[in-house]
Amino acid sequence: MSSFKTVKFTFIKLFCFSLFIVSCAPTDEGTGTTGGNPVTVTIQSSPYTNDGSTALFMNPAVKKIQNLFLFPSAYAATINDFKFCITQLKVVTSADGQPSSSQEARLGLVDVSTATVSQEWGQIELADGSQVSEIHFEVHTDAESCSGENYSVSYNSQTITKDLEFKFKFDPAVTVSNGDTFTLGLGVIAQAIENASAAIPSQFNNEQISNYLETTVVGTGTKE
Repeated sequence: MSSFKTVKFTFIKLFCFSLFIVSCAPTDEGTGTTGGNPVTVTIQSSPYTNDGSTALFMNPAVKKIQNLFLFPSAYAATINDFKFCITQLKVVTSADGQPSSSQEARLGLVDVSTATVSQEWGQIELADGSQVSEIHFEVHTDAESCSGENYSVSYNSQTITKDLEFKFKFDPAVTVSNGDTFTLGLGVIAQAIENASAAIPSQFNNEQISNYLETTVVGTGTKE
């Protein structure tokens, strides 16, 4: 009987110890990502219009000849100048659905003034294997990082210094791998900025730009 009690007591101790080990095991909950080490991803934007239409050269059937034959929208306003300064970004993953803390992304002064061609912005680091559903690029005034320019956005010779976010949604979410290229569609963002600029009087200024570039203005993103 004494031997049975000893075995029973030992079993109970082992069971409790196993529960303790399980409860102390590390988890990924609350990390914001499910990925691993940082890897390099190239960011580029595709040709765009600023009137909400889709240019013919953005159709996949003719995408391969986009730099040979240009098909601008008949209603799009002329873009002579469109530049913005990117210093940081936030990532939204399918794991939590909320923007991460800001991380450094010093892409510098991005120039997309020629709307009829693809434009490479630079490279960023993202967690390998993470499921990205949105990227929010933080646009700031930072002369040191942006070729000495003292504005956050310049559009057709008008400038503002307000901090903004350019948001892009990936639907469906994409899995990050080293060497990926993410292509962003600027159309709705360019349209919002054009509408502010075209208002009479112009409302492309620090006080009124947010009335146009609202939180619901989200561009598209795809993985090449």
